[in-house]
Formats: sequence, structure tokens, C-alpha cells
Amino acid sequence: MDARMGVKKGGKECNGYKLHIKVDAESKCVVKVITTPANVSDIEMMEPLVDENDRVVYADKGYVGEEERKKIEEKVKGKGGEIDIQIHERASRGHPLSEEAQQRNKERSKVRVRVEHVFGMIKHDWNYRIIRSVGLVRARGHMLLAVLAYNIKRSSLLFERRGKKCGRSVPAYG
Repeated sequence: MDARMGVKKGGKECNGYKLHIKVDAESKCVVKVITTPANVSDIEMMEPLVDENDRVVYADKGYVGEEERKKIEEKVKGKGGEIDIQIHERASRGHPLSEEAQQRNKERSKVRVRVEHVFGMIKHDWNYRIIRSVGLVRARGHMLLAVLAYNIKRSSLLFERRGKKCGRSVPAYG
């Protein structure tokens, strides 16, 4: 079995897998998916999700490793590009965030919410919280199908909106 301990839920460690995704900020469609055992750190998965065409990366507080940030910048600069990495700032015990840091986090959240929308739909709207299969390959397959279903639903919504902008009537499915 490939599942590993690592995800803390309610103070308990759980056995399982993690879904790491890259979402297009404009369309909200998932463009890259990586499934790992739960013990793999989010920081380790940031670099494989980013490619040389990315210009801005938004991430939550789990992706704060300075070493990973440098790897990503080198990867993109090596291909002749530049990248702006926007990571939420984290408060520490006895050191709350300043007003400026809170404002920066608020601005970053406006873009980052698009990733959370994907997880929200898959986990809460579709109640897809537990994968009942053994092995990373099967878990990856389950997660890919969930992401594919999300992208199909999102694409149909985008197609419907595009038809309305053009003055055409487009049937809605869903």
C-alpha cells in the first residue's frame, strides 16, 4: 500500500493521499494534477507544478520554503522568463501580521480562491472526501476522474457564458 501517514485532521494523523493542482486563474480550469501519499510536503510539490510559461504563482502558507522558491525562480529564469511568487504570509505565536501583511494576504486571496473553488466543489458539493481504493495508481485515477469531471462542468459553464455574450442561445447541461 502506498498511502502514508501525514495528514492531520482534528489532531489525528490519517493515512491517505493528497491532491496537488495547478489552476488557470482566468478560467478556473485545472491544468496540472499531481497525486502523492499524504506524507509528501506541499513545498516539495510546488516546483513540479510550475513551468517556464508561468509568470505569477499564488500559494498558501504551506508553500513558504525559501529553498523551493529559489528552485522555481531558477527553473523559469533558465528558460528566459521571470516569475513573481506570491505566498501568503504567516503569523507566528506572539507576532501577529501587520496591517500591510494582512492587506497583501487579502489581495492574494482574491486569486487563490480559484484553487479553493476546485477543492470546494470536489469535496463539499460532490461529497468526494474519501477514496476507497488501495494503491497510489488507483487513487491517482480516482482523483484524475474527479478533476476531469470538474473541468467538464467548468468548461460547459464557460461555453454557456460565451454564448450569452455573443447573443446566442446555448443549451446548459449539468
